[in-house]
Amino acid sequence: MSTGSTPSSLFTPEHWQQVQQLLRTLDEQQAQWLGNHLGSESKDAPAPAASAARVAIVHGGETGNGEGIAKKLSDRLQLAGLPVKVEDMARLRVRQLTRYDYIAVICSTHGDGDPPEPALAFFEALLADSAPKLAHLHFSVLALGDSSYEHFCVAGKQLDERFEALGATRMLARVDCDVDFEEPAQQWGQAVLDTLAGQITPVSGGTRPAQAAQEKVATFSKQSPLAVEVLENICLSDATRDAPVHHIELAMEEEGFVVVPGDAVGVLPENPPELIATILDATQLSAEDAVTVGESAMTLVQALRQHVDLTVAGPRFLEYWAPLSGSTELQEIAAETAGARAYLKTRQLRDIVTLYPADATPQEFVDRLRPLQPRLYDVANSLRTVEGELHITVQAYRYPFAGRLESGIATQYLLGLQPGDVLRLYPHRNARFHLPEDQSVPLVLVADGTGIAPYRAFLQEITGSERGNRCWLVFSERRFEDDFLYQIDLQQARESGVLEHVDGVFYEDHPHASLAGAIAANQERFRQWLGQGAHLYLCGDKERLSACEKQLQQMMSADEQAWGQLVTDKRIHRNLY
Repeated sequence: MSTGSTPSSLFTPEHWQQVQQLLRTLDEQQAQWLGNHLGSESKDAPAPAASAARVAIVHGGETGNGEGIAKKLSDRLQLAGLPVKVEDMARLRVRQLTRYDYIAVICSTHGDGDPPEPALAFFEALLADSAPKLAHLHFSVLALGDSSYEHFCVAGKQLDERFEALGATRMLARVDCDVDFEEPAQQWGQAVLDTLAGQITPVSGGTRPAQAAQEKVATFSKQSPLAVEVLENICLSDATRDAPVHHIELAMEEEGFVVVPGDAVGVLPENPPELIATILDATQLSAEDAVTVGESAMTLVQALRQHVDLTVAGPRFLEYWAPLSGSTELQEIAAETAGARAYLKTRQLRDIVTLYPADATPQEFVDRLRPLQPRLYDVANSLRTVEGELHITVQAYRYPFAGRLESGIATQYLLGLQPGDVLRLYPHRNARFHLPEDQSVPLVLVADGTGIAPYRAFLQEITGSERGNRCWLVFSERRFEDDFLYQIDLQQARESGVLEHVDGVFYEDHPHASLAGAIAANQERFRQWLGQGAHLYLCGDKERLSACEKQLQQMMSADEQAWGQLVTDKRIHRNLY
């Protein structure tokens, strides 16, 4: 037997797969004996190990829900003695999937059917004709989505179908989760654990997750938020416009609450009292009725205020309410999936319970409602520079619905806060939008509306540190006189020399102006900065910023190498919503 041979030269793919499968079934004593026996003939024989199977949990998303599920599942697998690695689609290359034998995939759908922005490159590579065959791989997909959108869980469905098309074996059927994903995600995770435990011999004793070893370290999350006091709530824009912009300052004395410029905070909003009263009147339920949410006992009014969505009624509620109401019309609507989805786009929860009254029990009513979701807001200050405070920027959201004008639950709540009120929140890391490691390269900061918030934090951080990043800010708003957000802060940054150039685009003053146009007017500077390694940041409205990026790429068509290098070096940072 030649000691210089490699497995690929000694075995056919079929034989090598059989060898690998055999090695994974051996216990430690058997593996040691076989290794010693083969070692007398070949020093290069494959080292058998009971834990030879390679397992990964792959997550992709924008809000952190998928990452949270992935970390919890990783902890459970490690405690069961199953070595596992957590991979983020934002950094994972498709060819790296060949490293693994088993993967559990968790993926969110963004908006109405789009993959999460950080995972776009992964999706494109996986769907490409050049994607590697994955016949060796066993997989299962947990798809996260929102059933109020027509294209529910589409991103997860695409992954599930594509893995199968590339030859991978589905070890568990895909699970599609609505916004109340905790219970189905828990059940899917347990099924993944049970399946892997039946395929892989655990490492003796298991490993203790890092999180469990740090029980005394304070951690904040959607399930365990930090309550902070409101210090100021200031209107930055024309207060009479239909969507005013507010600057909210919060007391932040908790050292364990870590956010840096580019990060966001998840804010837990509360439903407005008048909407709660409407729901209680329509259902004839008592505010003081006792209910349980998760493992917490509380009054019905607290559950309606802080825990459940009183605006969007999901299919699960419609299926529950239709027979309870006794309405033949509503039962016919609920029985047909497409018809139910179309109906729910024209009716909110209060419309349904008012039009079709029913006798409900408090607990069943709460159980059928969607959870009230947190909203993410970019941190608008550097906590290192402005100590003891955390700032966010909020624009009112109003929309026409069924012949009336509705207000977004979160913005209505936030804009109504007064000094002394308490707000619940948690940190949300957004490493893709942090300042670059190179503290000397220039930065081109492009913002639409409240997208200027993280750049205020950037400028404060650079001013208050030894960083030498030069900045060029291009931002858009409505009118120069009324809507020049953070004008004083920008003037101070200009005077300090950190902010070298400012270009404002006020589209009601100049309807034909655009963000890309402001950069094109200084095209030579843009090219020079890119040549100096500049990073391009885009923050704000997805449609406007995506159009801006496309126009900039077209503008650089004569210098495709510079733009291509910008993309290759990952010097484009997007924070779009």
